[in-house]
Amino acid sequence: MVTDRKRLLVVDDDRPTLCLIAGILKADYEVLTAHDGRAAWELIDQWRPDMVITDWNMPGLDGVQLCRKIREMKSSRYTYVILVTAKSRSEDMVYAMEAGADDFMSKSVTQTMLLARVRAGIRILDMERQLRHCSERDPLTDTLNRRAFFSRFDDQWERSIRERSPLSCVLVDIDFFKGFNDTYGHAAGDRALRTLADLLARHCRSGDVVCRYGGEEFCVLLPEMDEADAVLWAERVGRSLANLDISVAKEVIVRATASFGVAARRDSTQTPEELTMLADRALAVAKVSGRNCVATHDAISRRGGASAEGADRLPLEGVLAHHVMTPSVFCLDLDDPVSFVAETLLQVRLDSTPVVDSERRLTGVVSTRDLLATLTDARGWEKTVRDIMRTDVVSYHESSPVHEIAEFLFRSATGTVVVVRDGRPVGTISVRTLLRWCHNWLAGRAPGSRSTIGTDLHQSGVENDDAIRLVETAVRQLCQFRRELAEGSPTSLPRVVGEATNLQELASDLLGQQQGPDAGLVL
Repeated sequence: MVTDRKRLLVVDDDRPTLCLIAGILKADYEVLTAHDGRAAWELIDQWRPDMVITDWNMPGLDGVQLCRKIREMKSSRYTYVILVTAKSRSEDMVYAMEAGADDFMSKSVTQTMLLARVRAGIRILDMERQLRHCSERDPLTDTLNRRAFFSRFDDQWERSIRERSPLSCVLVDIDFFKGFNDTYGHAAGDRALRTLADLLARHCRSGDVVCRYGGEEFCVLLPEMDEADAVLWAERVGRSLANLDISVAKEVIVRATASFGVAARRDSTQTPEELTMLADRALAVAKVSGRNCVATHDAISRRGGASAEGADRLPLEGVLAHHVMTPSVFCLDLDDPVSFVAETLLQVRLDSTPVVDSERRLTGVVSTRDLLATLTDARGWEKTVRDIMRTDVVSYHESSPVHEIAEFLFRSATGTVVVVRDGRPVGTISVRTLLRWCHNWLAGRAPGSRSTIGTDLHQSGVENDDAIRLVETAVRQLCQFRRELAEGSPTSLPRVVGEATNLQELASDLLGQQQGPDAGLVL
């Protein structure tokens, strides 16, 4: 139960009655008094009492008018109103209740009746606040949920604009949380989330706002903090988390890290949602930059015009979808049989491929998961692409910034997006595509360092001439396939597509390993 000491405001223009009611209540509650409705309204606006006990008939602003103003007031806390009146007609009671009164009490005040009415109102207030707490809180971490967070955000946003004070938003994401869950179980994952929520609460001031933004992600609003201060705050939280022991099983202690994205409100920032989006973009950069670090939106913006040779340049800066995508060498038609699709995806080694209509416009996607589900059915082999494709395909224009696609893939169960031009698919981007790009980019910037993903041609003993011969062999074989097709030979299309995909991947790796930081471009 809610046990805080309640604030009560007693309003009456009759001084003896005012003193009597206030005197009875002062033993158990914080009590403030006002001699008329206008003075009471000023106190309500400043003091926000839990309950108002007011006379009906008063000069200027009477009790019913005061009640109506209270109900028009924007507040996260409900104010219970008891009207003290000699009126007893039913139409008077209906009029007052429509104005927002909760209870009535006779002018002939007795201590027993007064305390009974007040205690009944307090019980209702406690239940209302418990329900409000449950509706606003994440049940696992006891932080605010998104709806309640943005309600607080709106208030802080208006205050920041009105007072021209700084306001920063920080998005926090536990690193490799899925692997944590898979290794130690969801109960351990829940403990990690509660640990981070408690840590954030300990580092926050009374005016800061914390919410569970989704999954393993938290959002923190820091009023009166500019971006530099918010970065220092995030770094302190990050260090504390990295040094914190998390008990996940009997005698098993682990540690976790987190990535942080920071953005501060600027005059050009239009809405709270936009500020959150900027912090989200910064978080995506922190994740592709190695995790367990803090990235800021301002720093990303400043680097946007930096040269490729700049020391602070990040892998996805200034990169567009058509630079990174794996070209769609072929697309499925709606009437292609499942047998053809299965053979093609197996030989090409793709997890999914786009589906197009008669005008070659993107209409869906088919994945190996869809195929497996279909082929477990005895009659699945007889179906066509039209029967098994998913139409909820996610697509991006070829000129879309890759960091936006990365943000989506990081937060979605979708493993692949389709890149389109004029509504027609021209390529795909998956988490594997982004991993290849970042690996090649980093290898190009540090060609002498040992690669931990893929094969470094120099260190594996393959000389440049050998690599060139590999490429030339692949090109000759592809040209041979082209001639066979032109001559009408029964060459397997999946075989051609597979060789083309291998060639594209080989070219990407060679460029990334040998030609510097811009080598990840797919030719």
